[in-house]
Amino acid sequence: MGDFFFFIESIAVGLYVFTGLGLLWSFRNFLRARRELRESQFRLEREQAQQHGGKALTLVFLSVNLLVTVWGTANMAAPTWREGLPATLNPKFRDNAGYQTSTPEIGGGFQPTSNDTGGGDIIPITAPPPSTPKGTILPSSPREGCIRDQAWIDFPDNGQVVFDVIPIRGTANIQDFAFYRFEIRPDMGSLDATFSTIGGPQGDYVQPVVDGELGQLVPLNYLPGTYRYRLVVFDSTSAMKASCEISIIISDPIPTATPIGAN
Repeated sequence: MGDFFFFIESIAVGLYVFTGLGLLWSFRNFLRARRELRESQFRLEREQAQQHGGKALTLVFLSVNLLVTVWGTANMAAPTWREGLPATLNPKFRDNAGYQTSTPEIGGGFQPTSNDTGGGDIIPITAPPPSTPKGTILPSSPREGCIRDQAWIDFPDNGQVVFDVIPIRGTANIQDFAFYRFEIRPDMGSLDATFSTIGGPQGDYVQPVVDGELGQLVPLNYLPGTYRYRLVVFDSTSAMKASCEISIIISDPIPTATPIGAN
């Protein structure tokens, strides 16, 4: 229903013009039918003039009703519906303008952002790159093994909810670099669960990346739930030399209320 309201709102001007022309044309036919009725001398002519006038009057009422409906939808229904949407689904919502996330230290442990401006250590607050879509962050297990200049995942962030295909951004770069890959396993609260390589043998990437796009995450291949997602970097002997492990929460796609044809 929201999509319909926003669609009508986006084409309201065109509907006003089209319906207004139809109203003028119908009203003109109605006036002509009344003139024919006054000038008619025979019964058959009067009946035809009355029929033409009735049809024209019906179109006049329909045009007026359509104008009122379009105006009400564009100026009342659509804004009311939009105000009731969550901020992340609002078509006019600016992509998380004030969104910030805590950046873990290179050691890998997740630490909450501190508001203390005293003598303690200040944990830097950063956001993912502006070109990257942002998502909801939920409490989850901390990062593991992440080293900023060797194996690091900037996006998605640790604990992020993922429901659509997203780019993976970060760093995969070591001495004697050979390739890197992505692995995933359900986060069952047990260390017995083993990682599965995403994409199999064809899922290896042979070019090092520094603060760039590492690949893509396709959540549609997995059931909703919490997963541990790992970037693994190998050297020329196929030995794992660095890794970065985070938590992601895969959910069902969220319905969007973006108007059809909106820029």
